Amino acid sequence: LRNTLEVGRPCITGCYRSAVTWYVRGEQAEHLRGLTPLRCLWAEYISRDWSVVPPQCSFNAVMHAHWPKGLPLSDADQPSGIAGQQKILANFPSYLWFSVFEILELHLPYVNGWGHTYNILAALATTVLYAGCLFGLRRLFIDRMFWLLLSIMVYTVLVFILTDATPRYLMPAIFSYFAVGAVGFDRLFGFLKRMK
Repeated sequence: LRNTLEVGRPCITGCYRSAVTWYVRGEQAEHLRGLTPLRCLWAEYISRDWSVVPPQCSFNAVMHAHWPKGLPLSDADQPSGIAGQQKILANFPSYLWFSVFEILELHLPYVNGWGHTYNILAALATTVLYAGCLFGLRRLFIDRMFWLLLSIMVYTVLVFILTDATPRYLMPAIFSYFAVGAVGFDRLFGFLKRMK
C-alpha cells in the first residue's frame, strides 16, 4: 500500500531497489570467477583488506560507483537492472557459483564494530547454534511439524542468495534456526543420557 501511494503502482519490495540488486549481481556474475568469491568473503570478514580483491567483491562499492549521488531511484534506473539481468543470464554458472558463497555469507556470525570480544562471542554462539541445527536436521526432514520452520529457512536463504546476502539478513528467520538447534541439542543430550 505504501509503495502504491508513493509510486502509483503496487510493488512487493521497493519498486526500484531491485534494479540496484540486479545491476550489482550482474557485475559480480561477469567479473568474479573461480575462488575469487571466497577471497571476497575473506576480505570482507577476516582481513578487511579490499585492495587484494576486485571491486565487484563489494556490493556497496559497485552500487555507489554506479549511483554516486545515492539512491533516489526512479523509472530511469530500471535499464540498469535489466542490463544486470542480461549479464546474469550471459554468465549464469558464475552467478550460481557466487550464490554458493552468498549462502556462506548469510550464515556467518553477525560481527561488527562492537569490538574483538563481541566478535568472538558472536562467532562462538553461531557455532553452537549451527551445531544444534546439525543434530536436529534429521528431525526437521521427517517431522511434518517442522516443515513450516524448514520452509521459512529455505525461503530466506533462497531470497538472499539470489539477490544479496549479509549475515544480518538472517535475523528475521533466526528463530527457525533456534528451534531446530534446540531440538538438536535435546536429541543429543537424550542420546548421551541413554549411553550412560
